[in-house]
Amino acid sequence: MSIHEILKKYWGYDQFRELQQDIIESVMMGNDTLALLPTGGGKSICFQVPAMAKEGVCIVVSPLIALMKDQVENLKSRNITAATIHSAMTKREIDITLENAANGQYKFLYVSPERLNTAIFIERAKRMSVNLIAVDEAHCISQWGYDFRPAYLRIIDLRTVLPNIPIIALTATATMDVVEDMQDKLLFVRKNVFTKSFRRDNLSYVVIETEAKQSKLLDILRKVPGTSVVYVRSRKRTKEIALFLQQNGINADFYHAGLDPLVRDQKQAAWTSGSCRAMVCTNAFGMGIDKPDVRTVIHMDIPENIESYYQEAGRAGRDGKKAYAVLLCHQLDRVENQRRLNESLPTLSDIKEMYERLFSFFQIGVGAGAGQTEDFMLDEFCNRTGYAASKAYNILKIFEHEELVSFTDAIYNASKIRILCSSEELYKLQVSFSNYDPLIKTILRTYEGMFDDYSKIKESFLASKLKTNVGEIKKALVILTQHGYIDYIPENASPKLFFIKSRYAANNLLLDVKSIENRRKNKLRQLADILYYSFTKHICRSVILTKYFGESNPSECLVCDVCLQKKKLGLMGEEYEKISNDIIRELGLKKQSIQQLAALMIQYQESKLLETVQWLMECNKIERNDKGQLQITES
Repeated sequence: MSIHEILKKYWGYDQFRELQQDIIESVMMGNDTLALLPTGGGKSICFQVPAMAKEGVCIVVSPLIALMKDQVENLKSRNITAATIHSAMTKREIDITLENAANGQYKFLYVSPERLNTAIFIERAKRMSVNLIAVDEAHCISQWGYDFRPAYLRIIDLRTVLPNIPIIALTATATMDVVEDMQDKLLFVRKNVFTKSFRRDNLSYVVIETEAKQSKLLDILRKVPGTSVVYVRSRKRTKEIALFLQQNGINADFYHAGLDPLVRDQKQAAWTSGSCRAMVCTNAFGMGIDKPDVRTVIHMDIPENIESYYQEAGRAGRDGKKAYAVLLCHQLDRVENQRRLNESLPTLSDIKEMYERLFSFFQIGVGAGAGQTEDFMLDEFCNRTGYAASKAYNILKIFEHEELVSFTDAIYNASKIRILCSSEELYKLQVSFSNYDPLIKTILRTYEGMFDDYSKIKESFLASKLKTNVGEIKKALVILTQHGYIDYIPENASPKLFFIKSRYAANNLLLDVKSIENRRKNKLRQLADILYYSFTKHICRSVILTKYFGESNPSECLVCDVCLQKKKLGLMGEEYEKISNDIIRELGLKKQSIQQLAALMIQYQESKLLETVQWLMECNKIERNDKGQLQITES
């Protein structure tokens, strides 16, 4: 089938979006390709369509288990075979999935980066007929990116194992330095980038400086109808603000990673269907969500960096209609963000101390632990060790960067069964142990494909069919597993901790101090950039964002809060910029009274000059001193 026939058959679209066809054709020609498409730009189709058009399996590297699971389920719903390998799976489950992939049973195999350098994966990958390597969230491979993950560097090893296989890297946000670094790190044969503009003409960026954030939030939701996402920084505040909105007549709910996965799914479904208008959430809400008619995305706190803000804000207005991305801030947020940053940068002694406590917590001795997966409740660990949750979490992220462990939030894994014996052996079992016969028959009649792969089951459904209780069903499945007839994996929703390397002796733990210091500097730069966006009042918001991502000479959007205020004062366009720059230049040379400044700048209309001076004072770029002279604002 042609790429257009594949698009129509499996996705139901008659044509590709902007740049999608160009990217797909590049991949079809065997070129290494970097696709830089903003949130909601249809990145997945850029690798899924060409992979469908070629013989073999596409290996997809992704850092997010929840997103991998969502994409696999989405592909299966389109009758496309897909599977995933990640740290929340059992060793037997991983082994069987990889064997099936080597035997050509899947079109897509999603893999977390930590699994790429395991011996079992490398050996099976050599046997696979791979047609494409897709790297999602590709910015993670760059130390200059906002979410660097050293495990992504293992993709280079995969390219060595699978020579001559093209690679497509995809991301929504990357600066020009990161774009170059991604291509270098992924060993592109030649530079090949497809970039869609970061400009969103239908999205109005608004920053409101206020102490009364909750009142302003309520005011916005009352003025702008439609679905909304409200981002906050703490789990506790999600519930508090959702309750505040409910008490004021707004149909709201809350969402964070600490909720039971089934509860999260229910909340997300209610919001997606429109029965819940406003979702108050942490940044755990968003990945994989594709609701086109979100009218407002409101941030109650300043995010960690511009990349995160752009992605989250970009979930508004995907239908192309007018939408608003609002950031509520206050001067005290500067202090709060600096405090959070300091907490996220623990000392080397903090890191080494927690390393010892973490392995002791699971009673893992020196030289042991590699490849081990454990259920891990961060709150329980902190209660027993005395660590603050935020500090412990940030050290865990450093352990991930150092490739010591991998930590995932709670992911719901439904119960699964795979039949390990032959159909003849299973029949003998039914005859010899008749008490198991009804259960086995019900399983075989209800679920498919269990001789080849794992199938999801519901113990409650089996219990109702057999008129017994769930406990008896689980007991029987465990016994059948112990005797080697099946492999039964009960449902699980615990966060997971995967130990990548064995435990080092205390004196032998070597940390990449230079890398840790580089991350510190990078985070400081990112903080400065997001604070600049949040508190600058004289430059178009869209211009700041698009320039940050490397676009040269972007035009003003005319719809952000800065542009609207400048339009109100008649200060739009290049003329204002020229007047403003000349004022700053003159005051940089010498303090001036307004009359002296006007005499020096007679080429401009006095009214426009005065309006520009007033605007620069409101933006805190210039000020009056005790003598009434204008001067550059002292920092």
